[in-house]
Amino acid sequence: MASARRRAGGPVRFAIGWPVSVEPWPACRGGEAWVGPMIKLFADVAGGGGFMPHGYCLAWQPGLLWTMAGSHAVIGLSYFSIPIAILYFLRRQPDLKFNWLFLMFALFILGCGATHLIELVNIWVPIYRADAAVLALTAGISLATAIVLWNLVPEVSAFLDGQRKTRRELVEANGMLAESMRQLELRNHEAEESERRFRLTFESAPIGLAIVATDGRMLDVNQVLCSMLGYSEQELLQRSFQDITHPKDLEKDLANVQLLLAGAADSYRMDKRYYHKLGHVIHAQLDVALLRDDRGQPIHFISQVQDISGRVQATTDLAESRRQLEAGYAQLQRQNREIRNLGELNAILQSCNSLEEMAGPLSRYGQILFPDYSGALYLMHASRNYLERMARRCTASRCSASTAAGPCAAAASTGRTRAACAAATWKPSPREAARRCACR
Repeated sequence: MASARRRAGGPVRFAIGWPVSVEPWPACRGGEAWVGPMIKLFADVAGGGGFMPHGYCLAWQPGLLWTMAGSHAVIGLSYFSIPIAILYFLRRQPDLKFNWLFLMFALFILGCGATHLIELVNIWVPIYRADAAVLALTAGISLATAIVLWNLVPEVSAFLDGQRKTRRELVEANGMLAESMRQLELRNHEAEESERRFRLTFESAPIGLAIVATDGRMLDVNQVLCSMLGYSEQELLQRSFQDITHPKDLEKDLANVQLLLAGAADSYRMDKRYYHKLGHVIHAQLDVALLRDDRGQPIHFISQVQDISGRVQATTDLAESRRQLEAGYAQLQRQNREIRNLGELNAILQSCNSLEEMAGPLSRYGQILFPDYSGALYLMHASRNYLERMARRCTASRCSASTAAGPCAAAASTGRTRAACAAATWKPSPREAARRCACR
């Protein structure tokens, strides 16, 4: 058991089995004056009498003493700051797994810091009982932390392995997500480019284009269609295709629309008539297709309108020209037949020796040349005053001889020098109303 004896103004001697003489550090001479009453009381309670400060072991050498004192102070303060940082971290991470293990580490480090601060005090004030108590408490906390840590190693390892696996999966998922985002951006770019090309094509197309809702409303039109129908874009967008369609074509158009909506057809083409803003009719060729979504639901119609008014007019003009050509050709053929028949009749009449011989050819060729007429042929007498005899009366069904005075008798008073043919009983058709016959 160590004991100490103080002499006034002399060295202090400690005996631990044998006498040892140590000269105290000058700063500690007059110990009662340097150690305050409170520290002395704390030293008596925490350390008790009979123990010497640690500074005596260092022979109160300033370099060694202050190096150890500074080191204990820095280590202790650092140990005290670490639990504060751990508590702050746990507060920021309330969902952290094994957070109670961090609390045990904080207590362990706090105990270690307390031992270093007590060692700092022991240099001057021997509080070895407090030192022993703190060391024992720190040892208990350390042992408990070590036991818990070793028991948690498999669970923590599995947790960390799961975290690494999750991190790898997350990295892979992030990579896939990044690739998906890249593909999405690429598709968005392609969609934007496609929309730009479509808009450019839509506006620059040489034919009229329109996007039409399923109820007939105009959703979008190009400038060609506006110019074709005489409307501005805003005016057309306020109308439906029913408003500008000719009534005689509307029923057929609506029937084709119903076929598209019912899925019975993918598209249709028809010639139809539109009303121009000024009121006249525009002939157009209409091609319509129905756009559907991924579920097959109708979205809108895509309509192509080509102005065929010029073609329709050309077809009409061509038909009229053909009709006139056919009529002229028929008339030419008829005239050729008449010329041929007249030539034949002339040859036959020149070979006849009497009027009786001429009656038969005249009647036969009269029916051929004038199928829509019936009448009688009179010959002027040489005296030019009366009709001498009738050569033949010709009808479409029979020929009979007779003599009669008729309208041709008036020819005698006109001084005409040739024979005249009068159709007293003719009933010409409207087509032949203007035809007349003169006979030599």
